Formats: sequence, C-alpha cells, structure tokens
Amino acid sequence: MRVMFFSPHCLIDPGSGAAVATLALWRTLSEAGIPCQALCAGKLDLPPETPIETVLQGAAGLAFSSHAVRFEGHEAVRYDGVPEGADPETARIQVLALADRRPGHWSASDQQLLLACFARLWRQFRPDCLIAYGGDPVAVAVYQLARAQQRPVLFYLHNFAYRRRAFFEHVSHPLVPSRWARDWYRRHVGIRPEVLPYVLRPERCLCPQRDPLYVTFINPVPEKGIALLATIARILARERPELRLLVVEARGRIDYLARTGVDVRALENVDFLPNVSDPRVFLQRSRLVLMPSLWEETFGLVAAEAMLNGIPVVASNRGALPETVGPGGVIVRVPHDVAPDRVQAVEEHVARPWVEVIVRLLDDEAEYGRRSEAARRQAARHLPEAVLPRWRAFLEQVCRTPS
Repeated sequence: MRVMFFSPHCLIDPGSGAAVATLALWRTLSEAGIPCQALCAGKLDLPPETPIETVLQGAAGLAFSSHAVRFEGHEAVRYDGVPEGADPETARIQVLALADRRPGHWSASDQQLLLACFARLWRQFRPDCLIAYGGDPVAVAVYQLARAQQRPVLFYLHNFAYRRRAFFEHVSHPLVPSRWARDWYRRHVGIRPEVLPYVLRPERCLCPQRDPLYVTFINPVPEKGIALLATIARILARERPELRLLVVEARGRIDYLARTGVDVRALENVDFLPNVSDPRVFLQRSRLVLMPSLWEETFGLVAAEAMLNGIPVVASNRGALPETVGPGGVIVRVPHDVAPDRVQAVEEHVARPWVEVIVRLLDDEAEYGRRSEAARRQAARHLPEAVLPRWRAFLEQVCRTPS
C-alpha cells in the first residue's frame, strides 16, 4: 500500500490547522512503515512576508534540501523534506515555493509547474491512493488525474467551505474528523463522509514541563470569538485582575483587537505573544484554554492539543467543539445572534457565563483536577497508537477497491 498526499496549501504551515492535521497523519503513516510521499505548494496562512525558508526551518524532525524546478520556461524552487533516518523513497514531502505564496492566488505558470511536479511524482511513486485537501482549480485538476488513473481520491474536509455537491464528482471518499461534521455535510450537501480522527503528535504539543499561569486565547480573528474575548477580558480586569489572560497571534494579529471597541492592550491583566510555530511555548504556561469560537468548527485541534497536557478547555457550543472537548472542559452556549463575523465586543450579560466558568474552574481545585484528568483521557484517543489501526484498516480497504 502506497499513499500520496497533496495540497495546494503548504503542509508545513503551523498557522493552518488543516496543514498541522495532515502533516501529523503523514508522519504517523510513514513511521508505521507505509510508504508515503507528499507534494504541496508553498501557500501560507501566515502573514505574506513570512519567508518559506523560515517556516521549513521550524519543521522539527525534517531535513530539507533545495532543488531547481523548470517547466516550459518557468522556474521555481522545490524543497524536499525527509524525516531523520528515513528513506526518501518511502517518506518524503516536497514543497514547491512558487512566486505568489498567497492562498487562492494562482498564475498560469505556477499552476503548470505544480501540475508538472505532481505528474512526475505520480509516475515515479505509483501510489495506491491520494489523500488531499484544497479546492483550487489546480487541485481539482490533480484529483481528475488521479481518478483517470483509477486511484481513489480521499478528500479531507477540514472546514465547511465545500457546499456544492458537484465539487465531489472527482472525490472517491470524503473524510471528516468528527461525527458533527459528517452530519453537517449529510444535511447540507447530501454526502456522507467517513469519520476518521485527527492524530495528535506528542512531540508537537505535549509539554515536558509546565508552569501554568494564563487563561489562553489563540488566533485573534472574528470567527474565533474576539467579540467575546474582549468583554471577558474587561470583566476579569475589573473583578478578578489577578487572573491573567494570554492572547496568542496566529493568522490573526493582536492589533485586530482594537476593532472590538475595548482597548485590550490597556488592560493590565492581558499579555500578548507573537505567532510561534511550536504550541508548547504557550501551552506550558496555560491553566485554561479559551475557545469562544463563533463559527462551526469541524473539530477543534487547539482544544485537543491543550487537553493532551491536562489543560481544561472552555469552549463554545459551535460545531464539533462539544464532541471534541467532552468531559475535558466546559461548553458555554453562545446566542444564535452572535455571528461569526462579529467584531464589536458583546454585551456583558453575554460574556458573564464565560467569566463564571473561568472563575469557578480556577478557584475550585477539586473540579479543576477532575477536568484536567478527563482532558488527558479525552485527548489520548487521538494519539498515534490509538488512531493508526483505524486509518490502516480504512486505507487497506479503499486501496483494494477499484475506483
């Protein structure tokens, strides 16, 4: 069984949950002795000025070499990453650094280069199936190529952007990481994806030591709930200033918080951390993780990574978060009229339940301890040794079935 991965987005992008989840799966299958090759473009969710070389240097356990790529007069650089001690013929990821690194922006020459690289790797590797994500036109062309070779295309749905059933014409098996996401796609698109779990890699997110201090919020953008965060921070600054909050940049910048109408930077109980590629930097200092998401989450990777460290999560009831968090935290209902694009800080009566849960968990050591142990058990279901048998059985089944 030989598995090929593909995406028009960079699989080494620490700012993309889809990339983190896909890279973790690639590593897990490769380590299990399943030959895996991967090809992706260097499109980043990180700020556009972020050098691709800096991102690749932050990929722990991967050694990259650079190669010039030419096709019909067009040129680019391809970076080949191989795990330490691995055979590059059975475990390698190729990142094509194109001229324009913004997601969704494609020139004709960049498309041609990526398709040429894919076709070459496909011929050399001769995979039994393709695992992919991304809906760009160049990606659809890749899926068409794979199906024309009668190979199954496994498309991992990391969000709810694929709302037209026609898109799945070239997809053999749509996949989702949660039952909630499966049911959503069944209701809204008329397909029934297979539920296959994300993998949590301990070397990425498990802290060897912790010095917990903060209630931590990651990625200050509207859909992640800055409208709630701003009001929560203001109430805590007034009523419990000793409880400290940490806001961590990701795709969203800290400056975006100014649009909420609350001067969060002026609050003495709030600290800030620039974007980091290693989540352990902030997880080791976190007592709670706050996820007041306003959009429908397909899973909640940040929540699972926090819980693996025994950090309880206080999350909204949007999407699959209740399923992901389970007993490892507390779910707080968000009113339906608080929309995912909400920027203006919510009224205090909307944020008050969040404040009450935060205060209760941090003041009640017994409840905190119960939630912490439950969080570890909940997250352990996504460790490689727990997830691999299910993935292996599924892949063996689809690779035996003609596409």
